[in-house]
Amino acid sequence: MRIISGKFGGRRFDFRLPPETRPTTDFVRESVFNILRNFIELENKIVYDLYAGTGAYGFESISRGADFCCFVDINIKSCEIIKKVSEKLNLSDKQILILKKDVLNFLKKFSEYLLPEPDIIFIDAPYEKRLENLVLEAIRTNNVYKKNSIIIVEHSKMLKVIPPHGFELINTKETGDTIIDFINCKL
Repeated sequence: MRIISGKFGGRRFDFRLPPETRPTTDFVRESVFNILRNFIELENKIVYDLYAGTGAYGFESISRGADFCCFVDINIKSCEIIKKVSEKLNLSDKQILILKKDVLNFLKKFSEYLLPEPDIIFIDAPYEKRLENLVLEAIRTNNVYKKNSIIIVEHSKMLKVIPPHGFELINTKETGDTIIDFINCKL
């Protein structure tokens, strides 16, 4: 994994990935952040990296100025990788939180965690599970957003993302077999 830009730009981390982890390429991540800056600045923002994997979206966000990232992943090896990277970057507990949790359960119990609502949410669920629409609905139902939060959903071309009521699709980027949808929480 490589952090592309910002204060940690150029930093590389080598580790053995869990076999079920599908890391987002640098090219796709750079495209996402180029588009994202048209809708929201990262400075001082709260970011959630759901199905975090290596934590690439979250670490890139912190590198580019986000104040805090909550990483959520059920895989213990992914959580260990995120912890190792955060230690190498000397990030404090005020900057990150790593939760080894099922994302849908986390969203259903969100109010119990006493966490701030996110400004930006990355969703990069395992493509074959087709969880994206369920996750979006859980975000809306459980109020895991602020008005005008931006949700970035990375998914397979084989799935159509349907924003829930009050959420609006504002941009789509297609790269190979991957689609990235940008959704604004209008409510």
